[in-house]
Amino acid sequence: MTQPLVFVGYDPSDEKEKNQLLTQLRAVRGITVWSDDQIGLGANWEVEIEQAIGRAKVAVLLITASFLGSDFILERIVPLILKRQAEEGLVVAPVIAKHCVWQATDWLTTMQVRPASKRPVWGEGGSHVDKNLTTIVAEIIATVTGKQAAGKETEAKFSTEEKELLIAAAKDGVFHRISVQEIPGYWIRTGVENFVDENDPVYAAKYLEAFDDLCQRGMISHNDGLFKLTVSGFEKAREFAEKSAKRERPEVQTGAKPMTDETNIGGVNISGVSGGTITVQGDIDAGVTAGQDVVAGNKTEYHYHIYGPGQGDLPGTPHEVKPALEEKPHLKFEPKTILIPTGPFWMGVDTEGPWKQHHLTLPAYKIGKYPLTNSEYAKFVKQHPEQAPERGSGWRGLNPPAKKLEHPVVCVSWDNALAYCRWLSRQTGRNYRLLTEAEWEKAARGAKDRRLYPWGDELNNEYCNYNNPKTTPVDYYKPGKSPYGCYDMVGNVWEWTVTLWGSRPTKADFSYPYQNDGREKLDVTPPAFRIYRGGAYNESQNQVGCSQREYYAPDAYDRNLGFRVALDV
Repeated sequence: MTQPLVFVGYDPSDEKEKNQLLTQLRAVRGITVWSDDQIGLGANWEVEIEQAIGRAKVAVLLITASFLGSDFILERIVPLILKRQAEEGLVVAPVIAKHCVWQATDWLTTMQVRPASKRPVWGEGGSHVDKNLTTIVAEIIATVTGKQAAGKETEAKFSTEEKELLIAAAKDGVFHRISVQEIPGYWIRTGVENFVDENDPVYAAKYLEAFDDLCQRGMISHNDGLFKLTVSGFEKAREFAEKSAKRERPEVQTGAKPMTDETNIGGVNISGVSGGTITVQGDIDAGVTAGQDVVAGNKTEYHYHIYGPGQGDLPGTPHEVKPALEEKPHLKFEPKTILIPTGPFWMGVDTEGPWKQHHLTLPAYKIGKYPLTNSEYAKFVKQHPEQAPERGSGWRGLNPPAKKLEHPVVCVSWDNALAYCRWLSRQTGRNYRLLTEAEWEKAARGAKDRRLYPWGDELNNEYCNYNNPKTTPVDYYKPGKSPYGCYDMVGNVWEWTVTLWGSRPTKADFSYPYQNDGREKLDVTPPAFRIYRGGAYNESQNQVGCSQREYYAPDAYDRNLGFRVALDV
C-alpha cells in the first residue's frame, strides 16, 4: 500500500529550519516526506513540485518573511496548494517558523496555523524548538494516518479541561474556534455556554491544549473552520455529564438559614434552588452574613464589561464596571500614575491631510508617570513566564538586566502589554489597561496649546533620549516632563496603544478626526495592526514628537518598543 505523502514547502534561505523539521518527520514510519532536495539533477523543478503537491495528503509550509517574499512560492506553489485544498481536501499546515507579519497575508489568516500559540517555532530557541516541532509532527501524523502519536492512547485519562469542553460542546454540538490576535490561547465558544477568556493566557492555553487533544482523540471533527462533536465525543460528553450530576452538593454550613422553595435574603428572592435556578427581583443591596446567609450548590459569577468611557466624545476603550470600593493601598510593584483631568486638547499634526490637527475632549483618566520598567514587569513574568521579553531585551530568561531595572522594558509585543494590564488589574482590584492613542497624545502635549514636544516647540537633546545607542532610566530626563508631569513621553522607547491602524500595512482604516468608529476594539479579525507613539532612543530628530506615530503587528516586538499603563477613574 502506498504510504501517505507529506509535502514540505519552504524558502531556500530557511534550509536549516527545514532540515530540523525533516529530521522529526522522517523519524516516523508509515509516511513519506517530500521536499525539493529530492529533485534530481536535470529534472524540471516546477513539474516535480507540482506532481508532489498532487500526491500529498498534507502540505506543511514553513512561514517566514523570506517565504512570504518569494515570487516563485506565492505565484507558483501556493496557488497549486490552495487549489488542491479547495477541490480535493488537501490538509494545509502553515508553521510560523520565524517572526514575520504573516497576518497581512489573506490566505494565511483563514487557516489554522501552528504552533497553537502562534509564536514562531524558532523565535525562542533551545528546547522550545524541539517541543514545538514534536507537537506539530504529532498532529501531522494523526492527520495523515488517522492514528494517535505513540504514547497517546485513545483510552487515556481525560483532563478536567477536556471534560468541561465536551460537556459544554454537547449543549449545542457545534462551535467555532476563533484566534484572537496572537494572544496565547483561543476563544472557544459554544454559544455562551463555554467561553474561555484570553484574560489569563495560562488558563486559556490549558483549554487550547485540551481542545487540540480532543481533536486528535476523534472526539471533535473539523470542517472549514467549524468544529463539531463526533458520535464518540457526544457519548463521552454524556458520560461525564452524568457523573458530574451524581456528585454530592456541599452541605449548608451550620447555622445557615434553611433553604426553602422561596427564600428572601435582603431583598433578593431566591426560588427553585433545588433545580439550580435563581430569580432575582429588585436591587441587590444586601450583605451576606457568614453562618447565616449561605446559598448551597454551584454559583455562577458574572462580570459586566462596557466599551467606552460613557461620557465625552472620545471613542470607547475597554474597561470593566466595578462597584464603588474604598481606595485600596498602592502595591509596591504597581506603577505610579498621574491624573489627566477632563477637558479638550489639540490632537494631530498642524497640516492638511488625514492626520490634521483637531480639537478633542476626553473624560478624566490616569496614566503611568513613566514607561513600564523592567523591575515592574518582572513581577508579572514570575507568575507568567511565557510572557517574558524576547531576545534583545537584555533579560536572561526570567530575570531582568540587573543594571537596567529602572530602564523601560522592551521587546514586548502588544499582546504582552495587554496581558500585563489584565494581570495587574486582577492583582490590584483596579482597572488597568492600555492607553488609547488620544489619551497618550493629550498626556504628552497638555491642553493649553499645539506644542510639538512636551516642553515646547524646540527639540532639545537634554530633554529626551533620541539619536543614542541605548535606553536610559525612565526618570533621567526631568526637564522633558509633559505639562502633567509624565516622563519620557517623547524618546527613550516607543509606546504601544490600544488603537488600531487597520488591517492593511499600506493604508490606514481610520483617520482623523478621532471618532467612535471601532478603532479601540480588542476583539477584531486578524490581521490588525496597532499604533505605537512617541519615538525612541535610536531614532532621528524627525522621528520623535507628540504627534509621532507608527504601527506594528500585535505579536511583533522590538528593542526600542515598550508601553505604559492607563487607569480608569
